[in-house]
Amino acid sequence: SGPLDYPNRRYGNDHDRYEWSMLTDRAPVSWPHGKTLAVFVVVPLQFFPLNPKG
Repeated sequence: SGPLDYPNRRYGNDHDRYEWSMLTDRAPVSWPHGKTLAVFVVVPLQFFPLNPKG
C-alpha cells in the first residue's frame, strides 16, 4: 500500500476510451507527397497571478 497503488493500473492506458498500442508495433506514418517530416507548433498560453488574494 502506498502512493503508487492505483486500482486501474495495468499495461497500457488506465482507461478504455481508445485502444493502446506499442509505438514500435504501429505502421509507419506516411505524409502527403512523400514528405518525411511534419512540424506541429504548440504555444501554451497560461496565466499565473503573482500576488493571488484569497
